[in-house]
Amino acid sequence: MYKKFVHAVLCGIFLQARYYQFLHYNVSVSAINRTRSAWYFEKRVDCKPETSLDILKQLGDFSHIEIPNTIGTRIAQLFSKSIDPKINIKENQIQLVDDIITKDPSSDRTYCFSDGVGLISLGLAAQIAQNLRIMDETIGMHTPEEELWELVRKGKIPCCYQGRILGAKGLFVISKNLQPQKLIGLRRSMIKFPSRVLTLSILSWAKPSKSACLNQQFICHLSNLGISNSIFMERLESHIKETADITKDVDSALRFLSSIVYHQGVFEQSYALLLQKREYFNDPLVYNSLVLAKQQRLRILREKFKLKVSDSRTLFGILDETGVLKENEIFVKITSNRQDIVVKGEVIITRSPTLHPGDVRKVTAVDKPNLHNYPNCIVFSQKGVRPLTDQISGGDLDGDRYWVCWDTQFVQNITPIDPPHHAPYNISKNSKFKDIKDVILSDSNTFFSRQTLNAIKAPMFYDCAAVGVLSNLYCYWSDIRGPRSSQCEELHKLINKALDAPKTGQTIVIPKKLQTLQRPIYLKKSFKAEESMLYINIPDSIRCKIYNRLTEELE
Repeated sequence: MYKKFVHAVLCGIFLQARYYQFLHYNVSVSAINRTRSAWYFEKRVDCKPETSLDILKQLGDFSHIEIPNTIGTRIAQLFSKSIDPKINIKENQIQLVDDIITKDPSSDRTYCFSDGVGLISLGLAAQIAQNLRIMDETIGMHTPEEELWELVRKGKIPCCYQGRILGAKGLFVISKNLQPQKLIGLRRSMIKFPSRVLTLSILSWAKPSKSACLNQQFICHLSNLGISNSIFMERLESHIKETADITKDVDSALRFLSSIVYHQGVFEQSYALLLQKREYFNDPLVYNSLVLAKQQRLRILREKFKLKVSDSRTLFGILDETGVLKENEIFVKITSNRQDIVVKGEVIITRSPTLHPGDVRKVTAVDKPNLHNYPNCIVFSQKGVRPLTDQISGGDLDGDRYWVCWDTQFVQNITPIDPPHHAPYNISKNSKFKDIKDVILSDSNTFFSRQTLNAIKAPMFYDCAAVGVLSNLYCYWSDIRGPRSSQCEELHKLINKALDAPKTGQTIVIPKKLQTLQRPIYLKKSFKAEESMLYINIPDSIRCKIYNRLTEELE
């Protein structure tokens, strides 16, 4: 299989009398979308461009980038999935905006508060919202500006969009600071390479979000920072009871079925029948589908640890362009069909992946009238020495989503520790790859040779595929020794390196002292458990307790 893959990359593919040549690849190591993909183009003698290099030269200038890994990630930026229709922008409608940079006198290191965030005009933001059918209201060229701002404050027009243009990527936030006739404001921190592609491609936007959930990492670090096990177990029991009610109460069944984003098969049919006539609740087909839905929900909870926290949201982070927020202050406004929420008081904020207890910060949410134009996102201060975003797992503002929680049970009981300092990644000029094809072949070698991940040998060498292995080791050591142990500190650094491996070309070496064949029992997946691993129950681990309670409920 691997040899066939190598041949497809180096020699291309013949399909139905047509010849397709390798163009580019993409590797995603995020927890949400861990994928590998490749693009090919039909090579024809009678038309241009004739080679993949000709196509890439039309997309941008990558000559200043020395490392194939970095070139690969920059080109992949152009191939990321976007939403139609796209917007064409003229070059004279783009304004360059200065970044907000500070210098830490104690470490002589500079920080960029505006890393990855740009500006967009109100008119263009409204046009995009209408083109993408985000809002129901119809607007025209002569709609008064104050009416448009009112739609922004209500969340009908998103206050920011995630997108890419001209080799730049990041968030574009509605601003009054753009010069007349300018539609887009680009900061230098957004520009990854020179390009002539003047199309604004939209990837996502700020939108009202439902209550967010805890995850495995959040639970681990919140527990370490002082949240008692009883709080988590109370939330779990509430979730189990709510799930059990699906098969006992018609209203609970309807609420659950309506919350499923994609109704499929028997669930869709059962939902339609219950809406038609409540008596169908006792029908065997409907009842059995609800039993299946209940078990499915508990299994997902056991695997993902997604405990709902009503007073929490996961939102884009943007910059306070007005400068009204003080250091360690944020602004959060959430729109709703009932009543808008402006969060006030102490809150917890973090993001995924949370690799260190110090990545969980406690800050103050304040109400500032000047910032009511920016709902459904988290507005960060531009004041201080080190950006709050950088203190949270080394985040920035190019589209990172942050989890903010104002639930008093969590906020009042947490004792935060100092955040770790995330060293900027260094691009390895000694990368083992000499060409972009070498990168995908090396990664595919890891992909197709998964059995190497099961054989524990010293030292272990991985590239971006190391993230999963390191994360599992982190789970083990954090349960055995605690997330502040020396083992977890070292794994924290290795995971950061592995996450940047697609850009840096670094090879990850896992020291022998960190290796173990043991894994916590909650990492055991019934459909793909690794036979070489020994899954153990760790009595003091809150994650093991949650797993065991859900297993008991499923039996």
